[in-house]
Amino acid sequence: MNTLKHRLHTFWILLKMFPYIISAYLFNLFQNKELWLFCERGFDAGDNAFVLFNYCKKNNISAKCFYLTTDKNLLKDKTFIKYKSFKHRFFLIFTTKFFITHAKSFVDPWNIQLPQVCKNLFSTQTYIFLQHGITHNNVSNILGNKSANFDYFICGGKPEYNYISKTFGYEKEQILYTGFPRFDNLHKFNTKKEILLIPTWRSYCMQPSWIKKIIITDQQFLQSEFYKKYTELFNNKKLLKFLKKENLTFNVLMHPEAQKYTKFFNKTSKQIVFLEPGKISMQEKLKSACLLITDYSSVAFDFAYMRKPILYYQFDKNTFFRDHYKKGYFDYEIDGFGTVCTQTDHLVDEILKITNLNFKPSKKNLKKMKSFFPIYDKKNCHRIINYFN
Repeated sequence: MNTLKHRLHTFWILLKMFPYIISAYLFNLFQNKELWLFCERGFDAGDNAFVLFNYCKKNNISAKCFYLTTDKNLLKDKTFIKYKSFKHRFFLIFTTKFFITHAKSFVDPWNIQLPQVCKNLFSTQTYIFLQHGITHNNVSNILGNKSANFDYFICGGKPEYNYISKTFGYEKEQILYTGFPRFDNLHKFNTKKEILLIPTWRSYCMQPSWIKKIIITDQQFLQSEFYKKYTELFNNKKLLKFLKKENLTFNVLMHPEAQKYTKFFNKTSKQIVFLEPGKISMQEKLKSACLLITDYSSVAFDFAYMRKPILYYQFDKNTFFRDHYKKGYFDYEIDGFGTVCTQTDHLVDEILKITNLNFKPSKKNLKKMKSFFPIYDKKNCHRIINYFN
């Protein structure tokens, strides 16, 4: 029954697509250039795809390049296409290369994977997965070849490349260690008196945005260890006194899936500031911060690339690696770029310690940072485009 329902749904989608297919076919007869489409999650612009897209525009490559977004300011430029618009659907059919940071479904306005007959109607379509963060957990069930089926998988670090090559089921030539496009912008920065906290989300205590049915209530979140531990941190007297004395700003940027819960956190100091993703550039905040505190977020690798100090706040690591992600090749105690703290008091003490070291990573951690990123230059975009152009 479910199979029949799925087939009928697919047939209905194909009927809706038919006018686009015919229009695209006629339009494609007069095209003499490849069409490349760049996309992140449809509404945002600031990650690897956006950086690579801007590189292509500046360097006048032979393909026609377009970026998908809902940003009204960006849409004033004709090289930007409104996400899920007629033009998006129209261009999708004869796009030759997709440069994406998330799953294929994010670039597909029909919310299905186009049948193979449509994919090969005009030319072979190639999906290049740029990633939105270094893969360090075992997410082969999500991003592996059997499930994600990308044509190429771009890696930002050497150990990551080695792990994906062995674990994710892709052929060796499909995995490219080029460095992330956004890393090109991480060589020049001016740090300010800002500490940046970026925790990742937890599927076991936060309601996923893509699930309409309520499976986790606000009350369950308020009873979670995540809420209790961060409430404890934001109200730690020793930390608040220290921030005021040193005139340090403690910026907090919650994961997009956790943003809706910021309203529950009571803070008693002006030094603690909750950032809104749509109003700031994450990369600029990473560049200006003198210290990063995170838990399991891949954002730590961007900070390590800049060779700045990192602390890990992992009060629930057993639960996290049991109920959220499976642990991969990266062992935080051995491979991590900073101290792993499980208690609030320990974390606060480490913050004070790093401040006394003038916000410099230890020699041991600096060595690990350099080892993870043997490619360290401003040619990441160049390597990727040179490969596909």
